[in-house]
Amino acid sequence: MWLVEEPHIRNAHFPLNNNHLLAFNFIEKYGPFTPSEFKKLFSIKFPQLKNMARKLFYDLYNYGKIARMGGKKQKPLYHAIEKLPYKLDLSQIGEKEAKEWLFLKCLSIYGPFTIKDIAHWVGWNITETKEILGILLEKKKVKKVKIESHQENHYVRVEDLALLNLLSNDLPESSFIRILFNDDALLLGYYRRLRNYFGYHWKYPQLSEGIVWRAAILYGRNLIGEAIVEMYAKSRFFKVKKLILRKEFVSSEISFKIEDEFMRHAEFQNKILEMADPKLV
Repeated sequence: MWLVEEPHIRNAHFPLNNNHLLAFNFIEKYGPFTPSEFKKLFSIKFPQLKNMARKLFYDLYNYGKIARMGGKKQKPLYHAIEKLPYKLDLSQIGEKEAKEWLFLKCLSIYGPFTIKDIAHWVGWNITETKEILGILLEKKKVKKVKIESHQENHYVRVEDLALLNLLSNDLPESSFIRILFNDDALLLGYYRRLRNYFGYHWKYPQLSEGIVWRAAILYGRNLIGEAIVEMYAKSRFFKVKKLILRKEFVSSEISFKIEDEFMRHAEFQNKILEMADPKLV
């Protein structure tokens, strides 16, 4: 029996249990919440679920039932998807239009991409991907391009061509720090080619090693190090362990940027950052 009476929940193929539905209903009615706010207030309302509150919250996030919408006192805020300020009424959009949007969204974030890349990341088969590509080519929203040293055809949004050409003429060598975790698209997409592209060998962590998160550190167009990261759900700490950095890139400014970026990830997880001193290689 459903515990939540709202029609959009009752009719949805909700893959979670009744406790998740209680949590979702609470967020939808009283949100938005930071994770810690939700745990505190939800536990007051449902004390029998106090020990499960945080897991229920992140399960709802992982299943796409809630999403981040801004922040509060440097902590991320989340609300039910239906409460987010979408500009479109998604219930009025057909499957074909949604697929076209998703194809273009994939290109806007990760493009240029091959057909196989898009099929892999979106979760379609090749036939389905080619069908949507054909529609977008006909509408002149996508253009085929050649990528240097690649035989496969790549595709890019027409509206992005001018910017990509501009970047190719004046792309800074090093400009920003990014933390790339195991499932980051850059690491997965270039797993076998990282040394050729970035001059750094990054080994994907194996579960048998007892490592859950190995973060690669991207500085501009160079991978300059890695760190083992420990961030257990029940722990208050986001621990950066075994931090290894390439000494030719390290300066006080870069070290500060790396710490600042890890701090950003810790705050997103609502945890306290602990960092090991870097080992230079």
